[in-house]
Amino acid sequence: MSQPARTRPNSTPLIVAAIVLIAVFSYLNWRKWFADSSSESIAAASPSDATAVIEPRAPRPPDLSRRLRIVPEKVDAGTISLCSAPKVVDVELVNDGKEPLKVVGWATSCACLVPQIDAGFTIEPGGSTRVPVRIDPLGIGGKSHRLDFRLEGNSRGGSARFDYVIESPLIPMPILISRPDREDTVVVDVERIDPEGAPIPEKFRVTGIEPPVGKVVDATADGHVLVEVDFKAIDALAERASPNDEIFDWRERGGARRWHSMQLSVATDCPTCPELRIRVRNR
Repeated sequence: MSQPARTRPNSTPLIVAAIVLIAVFSYLNWRKWFADSSSESIAAASPSDATAVIEPRAPRPPDLSRRLRIVPEKVDAGTISLCSAPKVVDVELVNDGKEPLKVVGWATSCACLVPQIDAGFTIEPGGSTRVPVRIDPLGIGGKSHRLDFRLEGNSRGGSARFDYVIESPLIPMPILISRPDREDTVVVDVERIDPEGAPIPEKFRVTGIEPPVGKVVDATADGHVLVEVDFKAIDALAERASPNDEIFDWRERGGARRWHSMQLSVATDCPTCPELRIRVRNR
């Protein structure tokens, strides 16, 4: 009688399980080896601290050798009128540093602030320079403007702020009279106003213009007189004027001198403003 065939056990599941265990063991050991290698690399780069903390860069100390101080930094110029001489106030530029400072120019937040000094002056260490600043009133009401001084190398040297109030019974329109691009004349409407700036319809007359570079055109309505300003006449006057003539501000460009602005005085029969002063500007 024949014996039944012996059944061979299936070993495939065991083989698969063994392969999986070997793979998991290898993966875990690989992660541990990689972590240890990374730690050793960090420790080699920074032996005292494996985290290698980067310290922030210390701020650069200020250059105490270049210090310009403005005295005062805030100027209260009080009340200014278009019917009186321009107001001039002084500021002091003090060199608190250890090196000479050369003031090469300035910038203003309004063309109404005009330093009465030529740029390019030098202040020695511990020294100071007085700078007269003329205030040309533009408009009416409260004003606040800044004057910035520039040092050699185009660095900022300090600033002063000027606060003041403009009051005037007469006002020119436009407020800023500048030379036009194509024409040689500008018509200015001189208006009579109250302290709040509202028009007053009361007649007045313009009785004269000095220097004679303009003329009365018409009185269009009560409280208004039209005055025509002739820029060609101003050019001719500037050619004959002395460099010290106080009615002109001069600018040097390319070795040539030209007038930058001029003060025009308009005489009137208005009892509260017998002389209106207007600043006219060149291009």
